Amino acid sequence: MVSHLDTICIKMDEDARRCGENFRSSHIKEVDNYPELSYFPVPVQKLLICEMEEMTNLSEQPRFVDPNNVECACSFYRKYLLPCRHIFLSDLLYDVLTPEHWQMYSFMFEESGFELYEAVTKEYVQDGIYDEIGAPERRALGCKEILESFRSRYYELEEDLLERVGPEETSRQMESWLDSLRQSSQP
Repeated sequence: MVSHLDTICIKMDEDARRCGENFRSSHIKEVDNYPELSYFPVPVQKLLICEMEEMTNLSEQPRFVDPNNVECACSFYRKYLLPCRHIFLSDLLYDVLTPEHWQMYSFMFEESGFELYEAVTKEYVQDGIYDEIGAPERRALGCKEILESFRSRYYELEEDLLERVGPEETSRQMESWLDSLRQSSQP
C-alpha cells in the first residue's frame, strides 16, 4: 500500500512538473499568425486572441493611443494590464505596438506569472462610494488591505537587503526604517 501511494505521489509530482513546463512553453495555433503571443503563457495567449477577435467587432472610431505610453482606460486593460481591442485596433491602423512594448508586457510574467495581479496598485473607485451605506466597513477593509500590502513590502525589502548587503546591515537599516515609521505614526 505504501509503495502504491509512493508511486501515485511520484506520478502527481511528474504531472505537476510537466504542467509547469507546458504553461510556459506550449503555444496555441494562432501564434503562427501573431508571433508576439509566444512570449506569454497559454491562458494569456487565449485572452489576447479573444481581444484581437473583438477588435474586428468594434464599431467605434479607434481611440488615439500614445505610442510612447500604450495604455487604455477600458476594463480589460485595467484588469489584465495587457493590450486590449482598442490598442490592437490602434496598432493595426497606426502600428503603435513595438517589440519593446511586447517585451514589457511579457516581462511581467517571467518572474511572477499571475501573481503580478495580487500586487497591482492602481485603484479605480466609483464617485461617492465612500458616502454610501456600508462606507465605514469599506474604509476598514481598505485599511486592512493597505496594512497587508505594507507588511508584504516589509518582507520584500528585508529579503532584498539580505541578498545585497548581508544580515548585519539589513538589521540596522530595517531598524532605522521601523523607527521612522514609529515616528510618523505618533500623534
